[in-house]
Amino acid sequence: MSRRCPECLAKPAWALSDGRWKCRRCGTRYRYRTAWDAQRISGREKNRLLEFFVLGVPAYRLRFRMPLSPSTIEPFYRIARLALAEEQGITCGEVEVQDGPLSLAVFLEQGQIRLWPERSALPGVANADCRESCPSANAVIELQDERLALRRPPVASGAVDGIENFWSFANHWLNSYRGMQRKNLPFYLAEICFRYNHREQDLFPLLNRILRTTPLDRIVSRVGPDR
Repeated sequence: MSRRCPECLAKPAWALSDGRWKCRRCGTRYRYRTAWDAQRISGREKNRLLEFFVLGVPAYRLRFRMPLSPSTIEPFYRIARLALAEEQGITCGEVEVQDGPLSLAVFLEQGQIRLWPERSALPGVANADCRESCPSANAVIELQDERLALRRPPVASGAVDGIENFWSFANHWLNSYRGMQRKNLPFYLAEICFRYNHREQDLFPLLNRILRTTPLDRIVSRVGPDR
């Protein structure tokens, strides 16, 4: 999403010395901050953190490698995951998990995995057919009793498809984390989904672009403790 004036929605603007922008059409002065601007640390440190994030180095392992406290590193990782969720359509307001089961519909389209928070896709029993509650989904990832499971229609014996490949990939990444709050699980899965869909590409420039173009006000309500 590109920068626009909050009053007239025009793009052309002058950069002011105090960090604000002045709209060329209506003269409104405003601030535009992206996910990259969420923390007051140097660009060099942000680039290093982003590189560690791309390599899959957990935040707790960086306490001896970065001159930053865990209370600074963990929010950066969280912001990156929220930006990835926003990029893939899992918006912050659509996933609210309390005590009930969590369910994300899984779609396979031309070899790409897409997740969507289908509130209606909540199978009532463990062996429920995911197509009964979400007909267009290829599968449903469900969390009940702190156990993550993949519910999908039966496949032929010995068959391996994109869903199974993604599920194996997701389990590998989830096992590398040292636990998480259940309300944050959709955003970890959004990160894993992005990694899977771009597994043949260099993620650093892709993530750098996403962080620099995602408006901070779209994710700021959920920026906080990561664990």
